[in-house]
Formats: sequence, C-alpha cells, structure tokens
Amino acid sequence: LERSVSRIEKDMSLILQVLNEERNLNPEWVKGDVLLLETLKDFEDELKQKKVILHVKEFYLYGDEADIKDILYNLVSNAVKYSKSFIHIKVCKKKGDVILIFRNDIYSLESKGMGIGLTLLRKVVNRQGGEINIRIKNHYTVFLRLRGRESEN
Repeated sequence: LERSVSRIEKDMSLILQVLNEERNLNPEWVKGDVLLLETLKDFEDELKQKKVILHVKEFYLYGDEADIKDILYNLVSNAVKYSKSFIHIKVCKKKGDVILIFRNDIYSLESKGMGIGLTLLRKVVNRQGGEINIRIKNHYTVFLRLRGRESEN
C-alpha cells in the first residue's frame, strides 16, 4: 500500500510540475545512474516478473533534479506497465549529451492510454532542454536525450 501511495504521488508530481511551469528551476549536475536505480527500486516487485537488462554506467545529468526524477519515473513506469516480458535500459554518451534508451516488448499495438502522460513528459523534457523520441516496431523504444556526461569530471 505504501508503494502504491508513493507511485500515485509521483504520478501527480509530473502533472503538477507541468502545470507549474513558472516555478524556479534549479539546474545542477545530478547522478543520473543513482536516480535511475532508485526509480527502478520503486518497481522491484513488478520487475521480478520481467527480464531486466541494464547497460548503465556512472553518468551525470544537468538539469532540475525534480524534473529529472519525474522524467525517469514516467519512463520506467510506462515500461513496467506496458511490457510483456522484458525491459532493456541502455545509457550512451553523445556530444555533451546522455542518451537513455528504454526498450521493451509490448502486449499489442493498441493504445492503452490517452497519451496525456507522453504529452506532459515531452513538456518536462523540453523544459530541461532535452528531446524525446519514440519508435514502435517490434518493440517500444524511447530515446531520451538530456545534457549530461559519463563521469564526475
């Protein structure tokens, strides 16, 4: 129950963050790998039922920590909800940016939602100067680009 309440709070946080676009952003370097692993821990029970493949080394993201947490939470939540059997997360570096790739199999190509989550997520990603792209073929793949680096230097 405690985990369910926490998830509802995080879902609402994304909505409230977008609605409050005029809030002061506090950009800073944050440990992206730590935030991602903390987010995955929120879903550890559901993830036990799926094959999880992580290709994640230490990486840092530059942006507002609350927004970055919301972005990661939304992407992991969707992967958990809509994957059939596996979730693959990979981190790559490219020209001063970090690319996070979330890939999972899908139950079907039918839409299970109204797309509001993706619309809100795009706004938060854009506010952080990033970009998000989605490709649906045999798998559902999300490419998230944010300003970042691989090490502390």
